Amino acid sequence: NEDKYKWIVINIRKAWNQRTYRERNKTKKQYSINMSHDIGDILDKLSLARNENKNAIVEALIRAEYKKLPR
Repeated sequence: NEDKYKWIVINIRKAWNQRTYRERNKTKKQYSINMSHDIGDILDKLSLARNENKNAIVEALIRAEYKKLPR
C-alpha cells in the first residue's frame, strides 16, 4: 500500500509539473531538427561566449537572417 501511495503521489506531481510547464510556454512551440554533429559543439561555444541559452541564440540567428530577406 505504501508503494502504491508513493507511485500515485509521484504521478500526480509529474502531471502537475507538466501542466505548469505547458502553461508557462504557451507562446512557444517546440521544434526538432537534425543538424551536423559539429553544430552542437559550435552552439555550446556560442552559448558560453554570449552567456545566453541555445534557444535564444538560434532564435536570434533566424530573426537576423529573416530581416535580410527582400520584401
